[in-house]
Order: sequence, then C-alpha cells, then structure tokens
Amino acid sequence: MSDRLKYVVQNNFLADLSAEEILASGGRLALGVLFQELKSLGEEVYLGNRSVSHAPLFPEYDESDFFDPSKVNPKDCIAIYPEFSGDNVLNCGSVVRWLLHIPGHIGGEPHLWDKEKELFFAYGDWQKAGSEAIGLKVEDLLLTTIHIDHDSFYYKDNPKREGTCYTVHKPVLGEVFRDPVPEGSICVDPFKRDTNFLSACFHNSEFFYSYDDKTFLTALAGLCGCKVVIASRTNMSKDEWVKEEPYFRKYGVAYGVEDIPHAEETVNLVAGQIKIFEDRASETVKNFVDYTQNHFRIE
Repeated sequence: MSDRLKYVVQNNFLADLSAEEILASGGRLALGVLFQELKSLGEEVYLGNRSVSHAPLFPEYDESDFFDPSKVNPKDCIAIYPEFSGDNVLNCGSVVRWLLHIPGHIGGEPHLWDKEKELFFAYGDWQKAGSEAIGLKVEDLLLTTIHIDHDSFYYKDNPKREGTCYTVHKPVLGEVFRDPVPEGSICVDPFKRDTNFLSACFHNSEFFYSYDDKTFLTALAGLCGCKVVIASRTNMSKDEWVKEEPYFRKYGVAYGVEDIPHAEETVNLVAGQIKIFEDRASETVKNFVDYTQNHFRIE
C-alpha cells in the first residue's frame, strides 16, 4: 500500500458536471478546476460523480478519472465534499469539507458531518468568517481555485461603450435594492451559460449592475473593462466588503452609484489584480496537498 493518500473530488453532489451547467455554477467550476489542479501536481485523484457529458472548459474525462471503490480502497482516500453535501457518501477514510459558500445557503446537512475528525477549508475569507460564525472550526489555510477563459474575457479599452447590463443571480428573499437598474438595461441571467454573449456584453456595455454582491460575474465584467456597480443593499461598509475579497473588489467596482468615479478611475487595474489572484490560488492547492497528506498520514 502506498503511503500517499489519494483524493476523490465530489465534483457535483446534485447533478452531473455537464456543459450546460458548468458556466452557470461557480461551485461546480471550482470543483472541476480543483480536480485538474490536483492531477497536474501528480496526485492520484478521481471524480466522485460520473459525468454523462464532459465540460468544455476541461480536458475530456476518461474511464480512469472516475472513482471505482472496487479498484481503489476508499479507506486510502481523502474525499473532498462541497459544503452543500451530506454525510460521507463515498465512505472514504478521510474527509475534507470545502466551504465554497456558508453551509446552509444552498442546502447541505451539517448535522451529518463528523466535526471532530473532518477538516474544513474555506474558499475565501468571507466563507471562513461566515462558517466560523455558525460554529465550524475552519483551517487557517484557504483552498482556492479559479478558471478564467482569457480568450473571451480580457481588458478592452472601448470608447464606444454604452448602456448597462445587470444580474440578479441569487436574490435574497425580502432584499431591497439600493440602486434601481437603469431603464433599457440587459439582464444577463438567462444567458450566463453563454460565454460569447457575456463577453460581448461586458466588452460593449458601460456598466454592469450586480444585485448579487458575491457573484464572480463582477470580476469577469471588470476584467473586460466594464465598470461594475454593486447595487444591492448590504449590511456592511465598503471597506468591510472589499476586505472580504480584495483581489476582485478593490478596483473597477463602485459600491453604489455614488462610487462610480472610483470604478471609472481604476477599471484598467483589474487584470493585474486577477493575475495575482490566479498565482495565489495555485499556491493554495499545493499548500492544501501538503497539509492534508501530513494530517491524514497513513499509519
């Protein structure tokens, strides 16, 4: 038996990682990228769910990519579950819960987790803070992945930009919008699976109003040179909000319409911040491997 533990990424607990869903789900994208990152590091890693169609963002999967407990002993594996999962359905010997959002936001059954034996890693600072607020002991190390189609989303200085596009994405029940969307604006939500549409919209629109202050669409819009306006009502100050994810929120983003001059003056700096974040994300995966191999070491 090898002394090195294998990894099993529960790539999507609710449905297959399909071409139709991947572009619309940041969580599924993060899980798919983590699988590829672990594979590129030379780790023995499997997908916990069989995908009936492969996602266009990744190399095509083959039979050896899928976890088969008849060939690989689950007790020699570390299962990586997203926060909306339940118990240890893969029956792996070690378990990591990856907090892509605060548990309970989109389901999950934390009461089934073994909080004494399992490890909890957060995607970012706000997921860590929110999860700790509900009583979870979250590791100080973050586990972050990112995938950007730089052929579609890139900075473009377009002096002919006009109009506004917007997203509601994941509305909060009873939330009151702070800044009404301008008349004639285009809602991108029905087309958020369409990379070509999003790219064209972000490259030609002057502003992108977001009524979801956590969606990654704001980063893609800013990367394309479209000024972002966080238009939802939040319960925190701008400084508090930026601190949660400074790489995506510091530049090119207006925290309400009164902050638009800041977005206009700094939108050209977004690409540099995202490059820093991409480099940092790769390091978190390497650190995650070192930490989990040491923590769950086979005796």
